[in-house]
Amino acid sequence: MATLDITGAVVTFDALHTTAAAARAVLTRGGHYIAIVKGNRPVLLDEVAALPWRQVPTGDRLREHAHGRSEIRTLKAACPRGSAFPGAVQALRITRKRSNAEDQGYSSETVYALTDLHPHQADAAELAAHARGHWSAENKNHHVRDVSFREDACKVAAGSAPHALASLNNLLKGVFAHAGYANTDHARREHTNPYRAYDLLFGQHRRSTT
Repeated sequence: MATLDITGAVVTFDALHTTAAAARAVLTRGGHYIAIVKGNRPVLLDEVAALPWRQVPTGDRLREHAHGRSEIRTLKAACPRGSAFPGAVQALRITRKRSNAEDQGYSSETVYALTDLHPHQADAAELAAHARGHWSAENKNHHVRDVSFREDACKVAAGSAPHALASLNNLLKGVFAHAGYANTDHARREHTNPYRAYDLLFGQHRRSTT
């Protein structure tokens, strides 16, 4: 079987797929990665979060206004101090701050990541652009898996298990969509009963409203 050549491509991992095996697979095929690090990898998260971020200057800052909201995204990059994660040469701290003009509400989110990209291969603005692209995909697809299926909190990391779990979640999401459900959380609550779940999978169940 031919090996997929992704030379030069930058692959972004959501937290569930941030594994040594996934990183090695990308590197072996000539690609680069940006791997999101969250609570399902507690040792790795502690390692990255413990870096002296207050002393690291902001490498990229972008402010946007849309739909009555203002959002500021900043990115810092630092050396991960000999991380055992395959190929990692930079740790990233990405912060998103949002304000709502209507209720003057304010929220902030900080996410950490690792990448094999050296500064001369991708500057802070380019790294931030890759991260924005990843979040855009999450807003359209992965958000359901992260929030509804709690993939970010899942501690499954051995072998092909993360990929298998993600595939099963995608399958279930597709079943709900085919049945006419627009809200995955609502669909899951309606099918905690095994008989209703069986009916959904093998019966003629069809829903036309949310």
